[in-house]
Amino acid sequence: MENFCIGTLTHNGTNRDTQLELTINTFLENTNIPYVKWFIFINGESESINSVCNTLANKWKDKVNIVTIQSNINMGVGAGINRLNHYCRDYKYTLFLEGDWITLPQQIAGFDKDWLNRSLEMMETNNVEQLQLRKYQNDIDNRQFGFAYWIADKNVESVTDEYVFLKEREYTNNPHIRKNSAYYKLGIFPLKEFYDENGNPTEL
Repeated sequence: MENFCIGTLTHNGTNRDTQLELTINTFLENTNIPYVKWFIFINGESESINSVCNTLANKWKDKVNIVTIQSNINMGVGAGINRLNHYCRDYKYTLFLEGDWITLPQQIAGFDKDWLNRSLEMMETNNVEQLQLRKYQNDIDNRQFGFAYWIADKNVESVTDEYVFLKEREYTNNPHIRKNSAYYKLGIFPLKEFYDENGNPTEL
């Protein structure tokens, strides 16, 4: 089993090419990583996203091996992630990063470029099965996405300078590092897929 890969889901919507470009560039500009494979699943045909992937694969060829997979229709989030996972499943850890997120620089995030390496070491040392990554900008952002609910005292095991260790936390498509075997063992994967009576996807 290989140790680590990155998986990204994007789709053929408006401005998704420029958003994906920002996602990849900000991550690689602000993160020190060993040479890894980065699987990108494009949900629905898109020449512009393919072009971005090809350009960035050449730009960052010394840091990552970008592998692009594309479906002919947008199958929905659940089905798209399930297809992406075919390529990630045999890796021990996967960083899941949808194609519309940015990695903040150190002066905003408060972490240096070795944050990912430290996080993987922490997960391995402490047998942590998932690490969720997100900076909440304000109290409204926090409450809207439910973070405060999970950090109630009764659900917190311990707190360090970098991490809050929780007893439990639900699955989210927000950026996270996961131990793939745990997600399958717990029945999180495969995700549910949604189709109508004619077999057409209903989740977009």
